[in-house]
Amino acid sequence: MKLHHLSFEGIGPFKDRVDLDFDALGASGLFLLEGATGSGKSTIIDAIVFALYGNVAGGGSSDARVRSDFMPNTRPSVVDLFFEVPRGIYRVRRTPAYERARLRGTGAPVHENQTAKLWKLSSPEALAEAIHGTERANDIEPIANRPQDVGAEVRELLGLTHAQFTQTVVLPQGEFARFLKADTSERKIVLERIFQTQFYEQIEQSFGELRREAQRDVDASKAELGATLERVLEAASASEDQRAQALADTRGFTPAGLERAREIGAELEEAAEEALGEATRMREMASVASNEAEEAAKDAAERHDLLVRKSQLDAHEKKRAGLDEAVREAREHLAGHERAEKPFYAHEQEKSAAEALHAAARELPEAEREESPQWEARGQEESERGESALRMAAALAGLEKEEAALPRREQEVKKAEQRAERAEADSQKKTTLLKKRPAEREKLIEKHREFSEKAAKLVALKEKREAHAARVRIAAEARTSLDTYRTQTQRECDSLAVLKRASEEESLLRRKRIDAIAFELAANLVQGEACPVCGACEHPAPARTEDELVSQERIAQAEHARVTAEQCLSEARSAAAATKALHIDALERAWGESVNEDLTRFQEELPALIERLDNEGAALAREEHAAQEAEVEREHVSTEIAKFDERTSALEREAHESALTAERAAVDSQHLAKNLTETRQAIAAELKAHNDTHETLAELRLSLLSVGEAARAHARLLDKCLEARSVHERAKTRLAEALAASGFDNVEEVVHARLSTERKHTYENTVREYSSLTAVIEEAKKDERLAQIEANASALEAATEALEVTQARVRVKRDEHTAAAGLHATRAKILERVKRARADFTARAAAHEKRSARQSEVLHLANVATGNSSDAKARLTLSTFAVMRRFEKVIEAANVRLGALSGGIYEIRLAHPEKIGRKQVGLDLEMVDLRHDSSRSPSTLSGGETFYVSLALALGLADIVSGETGGVQMNTLFIDEGFGTLDPEKLDGVIAEIRELAAHGRTVGIISHVAELKSQIAEKVHVERKSDGTSRISVSAQPTQLPQFS
Repeated sequence: MKLHHLSFEGIGPFKDRVDLDFDALGASGLFLLEGATGSGKSTIIDAIVFALYGNVAGGGSSDARVRSDFMPNTRPSVVDLFFEVPRGIYRVRRTPAYERARLRGTGAPVHENQTAKLWKLSSPEALAEAIHGTERANDIEPIANRPQDVGAEVRELLGLTHAQFTQTVVLPQGEFARFLKADTSERKIVLERIFQTQFYEQIEQSFGELRREAQRDVDASKAELGATLERVLEAASASEDQRAQALADTRGFTPAGLERAREIGAELEEAAEEALGEATRMREMASVASNEAEEAAKDAAERHDLLVRKSQLDAHEKKRAGLDEAVREAREHLAGHERAEKPFYAHEQEKSAAEALHAAARELPEAEREESPQWEARGQEESERGESALRMAAALAGLEKEEAALPRREQEVKKAEQRAERAEADSQKKTTLLKKRPAEREKLIEKHREFSEKAAKLVALKEKREAHAARVRIAAEARTSLDTYRTQTQRECDSLAVLKRASEEESLLRRKRIDAIAFELAANLVQGEACPVCGACEHPAPARTEDELVSQERIAQAEHARVTAEQCLSEARSAAAATKALHIDALERAWGESVNEDLTRFQEELPALIERLDNEGAALAREEHAAQEAEVEREHVSTEIAKFDERTSALEREAHESALTAERAAVDSQHLAKNLTETRQAIAAELKAHNDTHETLAELRLSLLSVGEAARAHARLLDKCLEARSVHERAKTRLAEALAASGFDNVEEVVHARLSTERKHTYENTVREYSSLTAVIEEAKKDERLAQIEANASALEAATEALEVTQARVRVKRDEHTAAAGLHATRAKILERVKRARADFTARAAAHEKRSARQSEVLHLANVATGNSSDAKARLTLSTFAVMRRFEKVIEAANVRLGALSGGIYEIRLAHPEKIGRKQVGLDLEMVDLRHDSSRSPSTLSGGETFYVSLALALGLADIVSGETGGVQMNTLFIDEGFGTLDPEKLDGVIAEIRELAAHGRTVGIISHVAELKSQIAEKVHVERKSDGTSRISVSAQPTQLPQFS
């Protein structure tokens, strides 16, 4: 993987845009990132790692530091990276999450999530164009546009996870010094993460859990067997004594106990089967008795039913015989009524038509009532006379309306003349107002200019306040980090005191044990015999002691306490160093300058700085408030000017419309007066033409309407009489036809044959009752048994008594059968429960025997995998074995580089467990001095030795990881800090080794503030902290023209 170009804005202490051309910086294979502590050198590495993986490099760093505190909350931060892998050239662009100010209104900020995009470039030429911002659409292919998708694509392209990338491409501050001095457990965690060997530890944990599960399984199986045996006893309704004896015989479920439990189950099942057989016999006997009782009851019920039905049949026949004469009479009357229906209704219609004709004739004048033959001719004459009068009245309607409107039109003429006068006056008034408007507008413009000058400062004040707010947040962080730093420093001091006491205790115990051993040897000396220590035969001064012998266990405990204290001190020092670095970084960002030379003074003056910043913030807030008020007033005046201009335009339009209105009003007045004169002349001419005595057209028209309506009413009355006469003639014809068809001679016979409603219903009910009785009798006679039986009161009473007796016996036998069936069902369920419980017990017993057989195999495998087996050499766990094989390769690769870096003095080896007092093989390291073949702990190395040994180990690990990821070649490498611990000679050696990496195709970036490196490395990136707390970058190599952010 090779980096080509990096651009970012609003990242860490960098508020403004930063561009780094790695092709130019890597011209010689080596370049330097230098600057003061806390200036932001490591931020460049964070930007690279964030662009690729979406989070920062250092394991102890927070992703929250990606976005710059100096960036306004209205703009996003952005990172843009161009890189190359064997599959092609790619561009990745990310923006970190941040809280954005609302675009409109006030309220809580809006959370903007992280965004990411990945493109593939078609060629190196397209890379140059993309860096210059002139790429063509067909030269850049979108790959992914969501953070999670971009992260997955990058991991596939590079072949490295985030953890592997920070161990092979980016070596963060202090990461490998901590790795070098870590104990087995800490180093194992790091290597498992890098080599992804957590799988083996999961296997260990699985085997441990299998061992525990095996025992739990057997215990659970025994508990299940006990519960199952209880269910067998409960199902068989065993007594308390039987239960107690059965549980005693099977306690522990040994093989003999299991066999006894099986025998108990068989005995209980056999007893349940015998009980069920007895219940079956009782149920069958009760069933036979119940069936016999039901048959007897059925016969009694059948005889009782026949006697009842025979009695009812006799009563029906007697009643029907009494209705014969009444039915005959009813049928005759109903037939006559039905025959008179049609002529009766024809007679009623004829009467109604005659009455209607007489009523219509009474409305005519008395002279015309008897002249019915002349009704039709007279009606035609009256209709024509009425229509003629109405036509003449209609012709005068329009002119009559104009005559009625004459007074109104005279008023309209007067009003039109008055409107014309008012319109002329209004036009003159608005013309006068328009002449005054320019001077009034000029006053508003001057007022707007005054407020605009005050509001122009608002943008600058907002930016200044945002920058000031960032400094306030940074100062607060510095104050918080100071408390944390003091806490960690106190923890380091406490850990040092604990270590001192533990070391003194261990030394005291070791001296006491040596003295006690010497005393024991002296006590066994015999004068004249050789001393087992020095060989002398004389013993002038044998050792003496008053202390008791100190056991090896007490010394081991003291040693463990001392080692634990050393670890706590190491952790406290690491935490204090990290906290101090963060605190210094926060202080330098707060003060805007380096604080290393006088850290205490800057810490003491921090409260004064915070107070000063608070005062400055209050002053800025007041200035901004004044500018905001001016902005509001400016907007208000702008609104007034706009409204003033709108009103001026409206006045101009109104003045023009008033002039037009005055002109139109004069024309309308003249036109109305002319029309009024013409109308008066037309009305006079019409009255003269009719030669009538009426003074107005309205009186003449009303006279014509009265004549016309009277003639039309007389014509309609004659037409009504004609229609009534025609209806009466048709009714008489229909009545004659109905009488002839029905056989009646006259209407009186028809009226006599008609029945009243009450009599008709009576006759119909009599016929229906007779028919119903006949149907019931005929249906009953179909049963031949009724003809063979004689019904009387004594026979019916005896049948009823016999029925009640047999039904009572049925109920008794049914209850007996139900009880027997219930007993049978209960015992059948008991037998079924016993069988199920016994089968369940048998299955569980077999499963228990299999589980017990598997237990020994599971325990053996678990002990081997977890290093607890008695025959396992060095008691090595599976996960440690897998990591050791990989770590041995790393050490081998690291020693190749360490030989060059140390001048052949040092070599890294895995420490033997016996040398460090361990029982198990682990991942502990020792440093071997090849000059005299002596070994020591890595914690005893000096600062410079720690750096180049750590560097060799890191490079060795990078080589192994690169090889194991499918031969991924990492052509760009960053080394962050540590060079300040080297003397000039070692520094030259380390640089020479790094140049060797560059000679083999890698571009190496060194991140350091060591001054000597500036003279040895030509290409440099200088990071400088500005007075406002932000940082800027200057590059010695010539960068290319840069792309623009969208």
